[in-house]
Amino acid sequence: MSWTENRFRTAIAVFAVLAGIVVYVIGHEVFPYLSVNHDEGVYLQQANLLLQGKLWLTADLSKVFQPWFFIRDGKRLYPKYTPVAAGLFTLGLRLAFLGWRSR
Repeated sequence: MSWTENRFRTAIAVFAVLAGIVVYVIGHEVFPYLSVNHDEGVYLQQANLLLQGKLWLTADLSKVFQPWFFIRDGKRLYPKYTPVAAGLFTLGLRLAFLGWRSR
């Protein structure tokens, strides 16, 4: 590897680390309680369902109670959102869990 290639790769790595730091700082300083619409709870619930190999919750709920952002179909409750964001959360949860278990 030439000196120029090595320098370019180092610059890219430094840029990636700095971008990660900026995202982290903005995420924690600008949005200390996550987003203002509170969708993260739904995504995390859906991610937990995916980790368990499920696509819906099963519950015998009262007709007067409807969990937020879920659709009722008999005794099944489906999240209203597509599983794209939840899939990313699932990946992160899986990696965090594997990292925790390997210690």
